[in-house]
This record gives sequence, C-alpha cells and structure tokens, in this order.
Amino acid sequence: MIVTLNDLPTAKGTLVYPLTGLWRADVILARAAANAPVQAGQEVRLAFAGTAFSGTTIQAGPERGLWRVIAVAGKGGISRPVKPRTYQSMDALAILRDTLGEVREELDGSSSVDYAPQSWVRLAGPAYGAVVALIRAAKANWRMTPEGRVWAGVDAWSTYRLQTPVLEEGPGRVVLQLDPALTPGVVLEGYGRVLEVIHEWAPNRARTEVRYDPA
Repeated sequence: MIVTLNDLPTAKGTLVYPLTGLWRADVILARAAANAPVQAGQEVRLAFAGTAFSGTTIQAGPERGLWRVIAVAGKGGISRPVKPRTYQSMDALAILRDTLGEVREELDGSSSVDYAPQSWVRLAGPAYGAVVALIRAAKANWRMTPEGRVWAGVDAWSTYRLQTPVLEEGPGRVVLQLDPALTPGVVLEGYGRVLEVIHEWAPNRARTEVRYDPA
C-alpha cells in the first residue's frame, strides 16, 4: 500500500489514534531532506487507500537524509490560548463551537452532547483544557476525526467486523494487517471495545495494532 502526505510518497510512518483527544502522525517522506517539501505549520493530508487524515505539521526537519514530519489532527489550534468567558443558557455544543471557532478548529456535525448548563465559566488557558473541562462535566467523550474535526458525544460502540487478517494476538491487544479505516470507539468483533489504534507502515511492514477492552 502506498501512503502519501500531500501527494508525496512516504517511506514509513506511524499514526496513533486514541479514544480521547488528538491523533498524531510521525512520518518519513521518501524525499531527500534538501528539498524540505513540508514545513511546520503547514496543513497536510495523509492518504491511505480509501482513507485520509487531515492535520497540521507541528514539526518538520531532516532525518537521515530524508524529511520527517510530525503532524496532529485538525488545524493545530487546540493548544492555542482562549480568554476567560461566561456563557449563559447555552448548550454544550454551542459552547464548544464557540471555543473551537476562536482557535480555528471545527466541531464535527455528528457531535451530540446532552448537557445545557444554566451558566458555564470558561477559564483562560489552552483551548484543549476548556474542551476537556466541558466534556467532563457533560459526562461525554471527545476526539478528533480523521477529517480533522472535533467530535464530542457518547461512544455508541457499534460493531466493526475484521477487514484484514490477524497477524498477532495478546491480552487486550491484537495486530492486524493495515486497516486505516479502523478507529477507536467501536467494538472490534471477536475482541472488544477499541481504546487505541496504531497504524504503522514501512517498506516491509504494514499493520494496525489495536488496544482493546474485552469487557
């Protein structure tokens, strides 16, 4: 499988996708470092066959003659500061949308949070902290989608059937042939609730490691 970053072929890489928070990709481009093809702060699209991840470069530089890129989901704004603010009679999604908009991030349209505080005080600090505090109060969860938007809600734990062969098994862990469509928040049929997914690829290695809760 050929994996590209902004249509440039990659030599190898890892994408770590947790149940909560941001996914993060660490990629080596199959391009000489002298070309410096991707820079920090640049929006990137990591494309697999049938699946793509949209993020922003937080670090880029030479790595043994090639070019290494580290990117996080979204626009890279979730760590930017927001000012304190008090909300009156607004539901959680409206507060989230307002907070994310201040740092150029976007709320995913499938988000659903049943929480409407009469009053909510957002403290000054990174937008990440404001999101975490609100989602915790709502007794919900949040993470970034492959498209780079913030999803907030209660995980449905729908069933996901195996799409690729099993390579290894262990307690709370299974390794599959690379399946970039597999994300956390589902029940992997025959195993359990997917808590973290790690996609990894190299010239002679293409696999998806799944950490799951069998309960």
